[in-house]
Amino acid sequence: MGYTKLDWVAGVTPLSEANMDHLEEQYDEAMADLTFHSRSTTLADIIVATPGNASLGASTWEAILDVSGGGPYYLIGGWVSGESTWISGLRYTIDAAGPTSKAPPMIWYGSSGSFGILVPCYAATSLKIEVQNADAGNPHGYVAQIIYRT
Repeated sequence: MGYTKLDWVAGVTPLSEANMDHLEEQYDEAMADLTFHSRSTTLADIIVATPGNASLGASTWEAILDVSGGGPYYLIGGWVSGESTWISGLRYTIDAAGPTSKAPPMIWYGSSGSFGILVPCYAATSLKIEVQNADAGNPHGYVAQIIYRT
């Protein structure tokens, strides 16, 4: 969405009904854009995803959040808890750019039962958060809770 400016040239651009309508459309487009980005005043569209896998395969990445199409998406926060330090890798893909591993917007804690706190971020069209079992030889379980807004 958004207004596409019409180049007005004095004495050349006709003062026509179509050009005046184009000028007036900017207000409707601005209101539609504002409504889209402030859809919920009650925060009713906050979603809590609680994925888990009792036996994530060795050397495997698995999506714990994978949303696209409706956007925008706002990642509010969350955590991942694993049965061992092997479930410690997190990576994210924002608007199909990535994936990016172990960097903002994540904060990392490595210990038995490791977890990551996800710092807020914004995605216009798609957001994917993945967790990794970095153990090349054994499956490990995890549980996650990710809070986001559509």
